[in-house]
Amino acid sequence: MYSILCLVLLSTAMVYGKTSYVSVPQDEVQNLLNWSMQCMATSGIDSETMQRLFTWKFDNTETVRKFIYCFATSSGYGDKNGHFVKEKMMKLVADHKRRNEYGDVIDECNKSNGSDKYDTMYKTAVCFYKNSPILLKL
Repeated sequence: MYSILCLVLLSTAMVYGKTSYVSVPQDEVQNLLNWSMQCMATSGIDSETMQRLFTWKFDNTETVRKFIYCFATSSGYGDKNGHFVKEKMMKLVADHKRRNEYGDVIDECNKSNGSDKYDTMYKTAVCFYKNSPILLKL
């Protein structure tokens, strides 16, 4: 279940079978797990919905939006307006050969806007999931 929680924040996706995989830095894993547990409690998300988040087969609900926002902002990968913090996201891919593509996707998805900060973060994460060339793993 912990890997599910971590992958939800990172919100990266496979694109046409050309996805690259990058491991989350080990020094980040425990923090991500702690933030995910905290955000599960504050958002009220249940374990079944968390499992659906892992497969990106979930409904756009208030609880899901609040969890994604909480997780992103608590971890520092998202800002208070509902967009990704590019500098921190870029550190996850270090010198990966598709780093520039990854950065371009962040820029494009950070143009997303929703009805509030939670909806904006949701839209930003979904955009990133659909378009990112890199999938993060534990």
